[in-house]
Amino acid sequence: MEKLLTAADLAEILGFAKRSVVNMAREKPHTLPPYIRVSDSYRWRPSTVQAWMDDKSQTGQKAQEAVPAKGTEQPKRGRGRPRK
Repeated sequence: MEKLLTAADLAEILGFAKRSVVNMAREKPHTLPPYIRVSDSYRWRPSTVQAWMDDKSQTGQKAQEAVPAKGTEQPKRGRGRPRK
């Protein structure tokens, strides 16, 4: 049986603050790996976290390939309220 990761452990792995991980788990659970609730705390399986990170790195590569070529973007709009 593998030891479960705490919010502090996951925060260290992902480079977030512990409080940010807890807030994300509560308010935006889709942004983190699937967790297990133990009483009032969140726990993660290391294998699930690794699989989630591998999946995110693969989708990141696919998203980068889908970026349009330079020169095909829309021109930037001017700052402020448009004039008549």
